Amino acid sequence: MGLLWSFLNPLFMLLVYTFVFSVMFKLRWPAGDGSRTEFALLVFAGLLVFNVFAECVGRAPGLIIANANYVKKVVFPLEILPWVVLGAVLFHTLASLVIWLVFHLVFFGWPPLTSVLLPLVLLPLALFTLGVTWLLAALGVYLRDVGQVVGVLTTALMFVSAIFYPTSAFPPAYQGILHLNPLTLMVEQARDVLFWGVVPDPSPGPAACWWPGVSPGWGSAGSRKPAKDLPMCSDIAVQTAHLSKSYHIYDTPRDRLWQLLSRGKKQFYREFWALRDVSLQLCKGETVGIIGRNGSGKSTLLQLICGTLSATSGSIESHGRVAALLELGSGFNHDFTGRENVYMNGAVLGLSRAEIDARFAQITDFANIGDFIDHPTKTYSSGMLVRLAFAVAVCVDPDILIVDEALAVGDASFQFKCLNRLEALTQQGTTLLFVSHDMGMVKRFCNRVIYLREGQVRASGSPEEMAELYLLEMRDEQRRWASGGAVAVAPKAFLAQQAGIAFGTDEGHIVAACFTNTDGLYSSFVYGETIHLCIETRVRDSIELPTLSVTIQEARLLVIGGANLPLHPEAAHDGWRKATLNVRFPANLAAGKYHITLKLMNGHLEETAQLIEKQVALLAFDTLPGTREFLGFVDLGIEAGPAPHTNEPGVRQ
Repeated sequence: MGLLWSFLNPLFMLLVYTFVFSVMFKLRWPAGDGSRTEFALLVFAGLLVFNVFAECVGRAPGLIIANANYVKKVVFPLEILPWVVLGAVLFHTLASLVIWLVFHLVFFGWPPLTSVLLPLVLLPLALFTLGVTWLLAALGVYLRDVGQVVGVLTTALMFVSAIFYPTSAFPPAYQGILHLNPLTLMVEQARDVLFWGVVPDPSPGPAACWWPGVSPGWGSAGSRKPAKDLPMCSDIAVQTAHLSKSYHIYDTPRDRLWQLLSRGKKQFYREFWALRDVSLQLCKGETVGIIGRNGSGKSTLLQLICGTLSATSGSIESHGRVAALLELGSGFNHDFTGRENVYMNGAVLGLSRAEIDARFAQITDFANIGDFIDHPTKTYSSGMLVRLAFAVAVCVDPDILIVDEALAVGDASFQFKCLNRLEALTQQGTTLLFVSHDMGMVKRFCNRVIYLREGQVRASGSPEEMAELYLLEMRDEQRRWASGGAVAVAPKAFLAQQAGIAFGTDEGHIVAACFTNTDGLYSSFVYGETIHLCIETRVRDSIELPTLSVTIQEARLLVIGGANLPLHPEAAHDGWRKATLNVRFPANLAAGKYHITLKLMNGHLEETAQLIEKQVALLAFDTLPGTREFLGFVDLGIEAGPAPHTNEPGVRQ
């Protein structure tokens, strides 16, 4: 029945009040004409005022927690949430007021002209309620029991607000206590203008001193402050300086209360530094990847840059519109339709309705979810949700786009569409900050990579170098765990004269490698020629399945082919065995520069083999163009010819 309930609920409540108070208890208003209906309307007028306050403060303690998706995963002005609640409550109050006016018209005739002054009574009530709602919403983040306390106090407040009786009926000895309640004056004034036809007294009442004490400040959730003392530069998109984020870990909820009461004199929590002293600069149009293990601080850094988290120390500066896709469906209200979420997210990103209208067709075409755009997003599959979220993020023409593993969900077709869109954005000058565990994707998109470890910048450099450093440390941890700490993976000498990346264990070595036509680490070949390699290795006699992995990579070290080749070592001598391997393959490759990475392993399968040594891009060669044309990097030898003819249609030869 939807909107109709806004009118039916107050109607039912008015009938209940009339029956209970006027029929069952036979109560009458002391200064009135003694009718049953009069008592019910006067009580209901008081409840109109009280319910505005009670509904708002009742929802306030869980307001931020219930909308955690807006807090953690999207840049959303939290100050709006109490306004939304107040607006909804005032709408229901308007519906209740309509019912009240209809009853007054039926039983008493037209309401007094002073009824038009009701907004003047509700204005200070709304401001007072808004301030209390802000305060309780902030406290509810830290003290989960606030909701229970508010429920008890609200119930008690209803009976000392002169709702069911006039203030004159209260015992004179306790009149002062009654007027300490700021709602008492507002309830009395609402009855005056609605029923008695009395103009409110503009002089401050006893409760007025309470109103200035409530400030609409938002001191707990943390606000994003502009960074200071940072050089302004038109070429810088994002800059952080000594950025750190610490979380307070409490063992029990009561420790949080003790910490609040101790006023910093004693510490009841443990500190966890998710990020510590991170300084970085992103230039406009640059594509930067962030890699690291789970828990290394990648997502925390992105949330700090987006503004969904406040930093413990340090500063952040960003220039331009920031669009972020931090999590599946981040920033969506799952009770809203897809269309409504598109407009809400666009508004959060600073777009006007006209700008969203202009982009809406592009967003729906990219998301390609059909009629589901008008269904609540809680009915969406995970793939549909990420389609719509990504479409909004990339179709609003952001200056800075932040993506946190959001492409892990979605079919191959949609991922292909997303990658093409990201490439187009980077070519248009959009700054891309990209988090992924897929090293191939990082190498494909990123100009530079930042490697985080335990909340600190471990290293920063080219995607190829950082990817190998990340894999080195991952391999080291795996080998230490598998060997009980006996075997470690560490950097090793690179066999080429120039600087390079090599790492492994002391269980074996790649002694030498060369192209046989040059006896060196570099050569060039014409399309179709055979490439010959000679590789010398040495392994300990304890290695049972010595294997050499030969990987051919394009210029960005993306793998285009290779093989795991078993070694056949000589007899052991002083605990070591030597093995020499001749490798050959045709240069059926597109013209360009290629690298060869060598990896010595114990085991034939990549998934289960244990690393012994890896020489990254040790050999390099150029392929010169031939006469044959093909697509991609590798010529697969695809041939085609006319199909044989037959006199019988539909018969396959």
